Amino acid sequence: MEKQNSIIEAFKETYNKSLETGLEYNKEFKERKKMIADRLKELRTEKDFTQEDVAKKIKINRTTYAGYEAERTEPNAEVLTRLAILYDVSMDYICKLTDNRFGRYSSEKPKEETTESNREDIKAKVDNMQNQLNEIKKEIENL
Repeated sequence: MEKQNSIIEAFKETYNKSLETGLEYNKEFKERKKMIADRLKELRTEKDFTQEDVAKKIKINRTTYAGYEAERTEPNAEVLTRLAILYDVSMDYICKLTDNRFGRYSSEKPKEETTESNREDIKAKVDNMQNQLNEIKKEIENL
């Protein structure tokens, strides 16, 4: 009887662990679908595309695409590739593995927001380049 009880307890423990693991996986799966859905909506609205526009451009059914944004399903690798090409971003960016549009391993940095300070810096650099060009023109004229 004691052996049966220990087997039953071992079974219960294994069952509970597998149930917890399944619940954790399900939670992660839902979170991933939400992240992808949010990013797809963001990218689509940036381009002023409708769901129909995107579906046509990547050659899938509109209801399939709508399912991605509604968190009912997630795109496979082929569709992710088409979306990345359409939006000129990395698949990592679509999946929210990075906030760098070019990917986690890209050396390119995200573009800075333009501020008044940035504008002044840019204007100063342009003025400096213009002065250098004028000096080069004078040297050429003197040749």
